[in-house]
Amino acid sequence: MAAIHHPPNAPVLITFPDTDVLVRDLATFIAKAQRDSIDRKGRFTIALSGGTLPDMLKGLIGNRHIKWNHWQVYYVDERVVPLDHPDSNHRACVEALFSKVPIPQENIHAIDTTYLNDLEELSDAYEKDLIREFAQKDAARFPVFDLILLGMGPDGHTASLFPGHELLTEEDRWVAYIEDSPKPPPQRITFTYPVINHAARVVFVATGAGKVDTLQSVLDRPAEGLPAARVKPVFPGQLYWFVDEAAASKVAYPRTPFKSRNAHVRECQQVVAVLYETGDPATMINYVLLISRQGKLRLAKWYTTLTSKVKAKIVQEVTQLALNRRQRMCNFLEYKGRKIVYRRYASLSFVCDIGEHDNELIVLELIHRYVEILDRYFGNVCEMDLIFNFQKAYSILDELVMAGEVQESSRAKVLDAVGCTPAVRLLNPLTSGSQTKASDDWEENDDITRAIHDAYFA
Repeated sequence: MAAIHHPPNAPVLITFPDTDVLVRDLATFIAKAQRDSIDRKGRFTIALSGGTLPDMLKGLIGNRHIKWNHWQVYYVDERVVPLDHPDSNHRACVEALFSKVPIPQENIHAIDTTYLNDLEELSDAYEKDLIREFAQKDAARFPVFDLILLGMGPDGHTASLFPGHELLTEEDRWVAYIEDSPKPPPQRITFTYPVINHAARVVFVATGAGKVDTLQSVLDRPAEGLPAARVKPVFPGQLYWFVDEAAASKVAYPRTPFKSRNAHVRECQQVVAVLYETGDPATMINYVLLISRQGKLRLAKWYTTLTSKVKAKIVQEVTQLALNRRQRMCNFLEYKGRKIVYRRYASLSFVCDIGEHDNELIVLELIHRYVEILDRYFGNVCEMDLIFNFQKAYSILDELVMAGEVQESSRAKVLDAVGCTPAVRLLNPLTSGSQTKASDDWEENDDITRAIHDAYFA
């Protein structure tokens, strides 16, 4: 059976009132990405750009959630200069961040300056460094970074990929060199698009009014083909834009609010009995599966980058585990150092994979919220509804969960987002034909909404 081709996820645009708020919330985002990666594989691979980006990372300094000894840091591009040269991206990152945090020096992968006079050898050496880190561990054609952070120039270039340059079409090499950069210094090495686009998360950071026209082109008119617009992570990778209001002032592309912890503490003050104190950051969901009673896969949403072979093996093993569980057994079990959380509804089993220290109780409530919304949309949902309307099932799930983390828990807001009519929304999923009041207060203050908000965002 041929593999299903998924189009790239749509970019997520997040705007901030000023750079101070952006810096703070970018650090929160990086900490969450780091935690997910370390939980899954014991390390965090990140690639950084130069320019103004290093100054945007100061929110990581003194952050108690950062486990520097687990980081492996690479540079998306580098100028071909000594490491202490003012133009060096490595020097910029050291001065802005690495000299102020306890990261082991061997975890920072700078260029080999013995090859400064041979660009081909220099790029080959850096590519071999990537191969040593990724080839045997991730078993993929291209490295899969947990996070790549990019900047964007006024001309729309990113990394050292410039408008009209032949490197924009490079499809095979991991690292390439450029001798004629339109921006000095002219000699550089850079990641190619296949490497950038295979990352689990890519974040652009753009600030200031000088980026406003370029950002408008990239997000509102991507067909114009600026280099930054060509960054499209392979599914299930996710592209984010972290920008300030000055840069986004002309952009029509829809914005997504950044759900910071403090904002949701104010929204959600009550904690229901199903929660217990863990002190950990938000639960990260690695995948969601819907499995029929006969073992047929009805939906699969992956939030981590895995090969097709690994996915098929997971589906086979998890299906057997979930379907063979007896009726009165608990709803979670261990699986390869992680936790499988499942819940059965009629002929379907809803399955989520989370870390061994994550909160399985709140994931059970999240599954129930998903089923409630499906019920309200379809009017007493059944397996056939999902078979013939699987795109809508994916759309509803995407409104609840993005990149493995909950982004919304309100029934009303999710139903609005997927175009549910008021008449359908008033249907009670538990009592066929009856009506129930669907006020905003009732939606925002029911126990499950509060529980999910508190667990993920408080």
